[in-house]
Amino acid sequence: MTGTITAGTITAEAERVYSLSLRAIGTHVRLLTPDATVLDAARVMLADRLESLDRVASRFRTDSELAQINRASRIAAGEGRDVVRLSVSQELAELLAHALEVESLTGGLVTPTVGNALIAVGYDADIEVVRHRTESARSTDRPRGVDMGSECVLQGNTLTVSAGAALDLGSSAKAFAAHQWSAKIACRVGAGILLDLGGDLASAGPSPSGGWRVGVVDWTGTTRQVVVADGGQSFATSSTKVRVWQTGQRRRHHIIDPRTGSPARTPWAQVTCACAATQWANAASTASVILGVNAPEWLSDRGIPALLIAHNGAETRVAGWPPATATDAGAQR
Repeated sequence: MTGTITAGTITAEAERVYSLSLRAIGTHVRLLTPDATVLDAARVMLADRLESLDRVASRFRTDSELAQINRASRIAAGEGRDVVRLSVSQELAELLAHALEVESLTGGLVTPTVGNALIAVGYDADIEVVRHRTESARSTDRPRGVDMGSECVLQGNTLTVSAGAALDLGSSAKAFAAHQWSAKIACRVGAGILLDLGGDLASAGPSPSGGWRVGVVDWTGTTRQVVVADGGQSFATSSTKVRVWQTGQRRRHHIIDPRTGSPARTPWAQVTCACAATQWANAASTASVILGVNAPEWLSDRGIPALLIAHNGAETRVAGWPPATATDAGAQR
C-alpha cells in the first residue's frame, strides 16, 4: 500500500550510505546500501523485477496479466456466467496466494476483491492521471452497487473469481515484493540492502554500523520520528493523505473498507507498523486504517509495534513502538 515512511536522509554512524532512486509501478522506489560498488548490479536487478511486477500485477496496464483477468471477468458477467476460471502464471499465483492469506489473517479487512470499489470512486488509472482529470473527462461507466462478497479462490495455478469481479493487488503485492526482492538482491550482490517501494521498507543482509536510521515522514513532509532498524526488519505505512484525488466536491483516498465498499472513514491520517516481514507490516497498517478507533487494541493484541497519527497530528504508539525522543521533537520544528 503507498505510505510515507521513507529512507529519507539515512545516516549510519561513521559509515556512508549510497542510494539509487527510480519512479516505477506508480510510486517512488529507493534502494540503499553501504557498498557503492554494488549499486549498478542492484539497479539492473531492481529494474527487471519492477518491470515484471508491473507486467503481471498492474490494474492499469491493459496488457498486464491482472488486467486480462479482470477483462475476462467482465466478459463472463456479460455472458450471464456466475464465475470464471483461468490459469495464471506462477508469479501471479504467488501474489494472489499472498493476497488471500492477508485477507484471511485480517479477517477480510484487506482483500484483493476491491477493484470495483476503487473504480467506483474514480481510481481507475494511474494516480497522476486520476488527479489531473477534469470532471468532464471522468468516466461515467463505473460500477454502481459494488459487491464486496466476490469469490476469489486459488488452487495451484487455477484462479476462480465471481463473474464481474475486479481484483486489485495494491494492498499486498508491493509489500510482498519488497520483502522478497531485498533478500534476493542482498544475496546476489553480497551487501546489505534497504529497499523502499513507496513506503514499504525491507532490509536484508548486513546493516551499516549503528543500523539503518529510518525516518517516519508525515503527509506534510515532516519527519515525526527516526527509528533504528537492523537487517531483516521491515516497516510499512498506510496513509489516507497521500494517494488522494477529488471527485466533485469530495476528497477520496485509496484504502477501501470492504464492509462498506467505500474509502475507509477513519481517525487515522497514517499508520506505520513494524514486523519481521514487509508484507505483514503493510497488512497491519492497512487493516488499522480500516479499523479506525479499534486499531490500537487490534495491534496490541497481535504484538505489532505501530505509530498511529490522527488527522489532527496527535500520535499514538502501541505494542512497544519506541517513544519519541528530544531529537524527534527537534526534527518536527
